[in-house]
Amino acid sequence: MDSSLALRENIKKLMALKGFSQKTLANNSGVSQKTISNLVANNGVLKSPAVSTVESIACGLGVNPVELLNYESTAVSPTQDDPYRDLSCLIRDFMAADSEGRKAILRVARNEAIHAKQI
Repeated sequence: MDSSLALRENIKKLMALKGFSQKTLANNSGVSQKTISNLVANNGVLKSPAVSTVESIACGLGVNPVELLNYESTAVSPTQDDPYRDLSCLIRDFMAADSEGRKAILRVARNEAIHAKQI
């Protein structure tokens, strides 16, 4: 599944899970309803959204951008047998992402590293 298709499907799944309409997500995220409609409509109008758009939509859905870009694999709990599963998924997604997706993943990783040092 390419990254734009995964993003589209993940937005749809999370909207359904939370009971959000496109208007609700637009209000929560600060992203226009038209942009959200273009993302989920599969009409090809908005193929690769800006990193800031992905971050805003993720915030509106209450998830981090990595979860939004890779909802399926982060929704499954890592097993005790493989402590590196989440890292493996992140690396796989990073390598498959376009330049905007990589920037989003790096930004989240940097923020997580900073947060971890403060704990």
